[in-house]
Amino acid sequence: KDVAATTPAIKITSVDSWIRKIQWVEYSFQIWLRKLFSIFECEYVVPGPGGVCRTSAVREVGGWKNCLTEDMEITFRLREKGYRLANTIDAYTYTDAPKDFKELWKQRVRWYRGYLESVRKHFHMVANPRYGNWGIFFLPANFFWIFAIGFLLFSFIYNSFRSITTFFLTWKYAKYTILLPKIDVNILWLESFTFLHIFLLSLGLFSIWLCITLSREEVELRKKIDRYLLFIFVYPILITLW
Repeated sequence: KDVAATTPAIKITSVDSWIRKIQWVEYSFQIWLRKLFSIFECEYVVPGPGGVCRTSAVREVGGWKNCLTEDMEITFRLREKGYRLANTIDAYTYTDAPKDFKELWKQRVRWYRGYLESVRKHFHMVANPRYGNWGIFFLPANFFWIFAIGFLLFSFIYNSFRSITTFFLTWKYAKYTILLPKIDVNILWLESFTFLHIFLLSLGLFSIWLCITLSREEVELRKKIDRYLLFIFVYPILITLW
């Protein structure tokens, strides 16, 4: 009786561009991630495609409001009233994913702006133990990651610019002399560096395999290898920019 809405497993209708190939993996990943959010009482949105709401609960909180992400904003109000959100990975629904970069950019920036708009309206829920894992963990963790990713992005840009500038200034003092570099490899450091990356890559591949399997899709590595590579190497850059 305390469940106000149920969220389904969402898949995309077609995979006919590199942007949609990334989203195919992303949506499969989200099926399991959304289930975990439900288990830990941290689900943050009743998605437009396939979200099922209890009419009386929606009326109690005043219905949908005119905002950037109305499905996310109403979730905050349902949480505020003490309602829970459930999830099932056995009920499927399909959505038309953005086909090109421009459409995807507009959609995701709207999503993130809508999330921040909802947090601003319900800021009293952040770090509030009254709202359980949602208030204590989920909302503060999202703030942390927004600033952490922003810091990493801008520090990368700054350090790259600084390194390039330093290189050309040094090269100028050497009168643009071209010399073969002297390679001095620290084998221990190289082994540690390689092991770390292999471990993280293996963990990422296992996570993708798990999510694809749980979403009842075929892994088909040979046929879909481009989707997985795009998700591993391109998706993190895109989500950082958003």
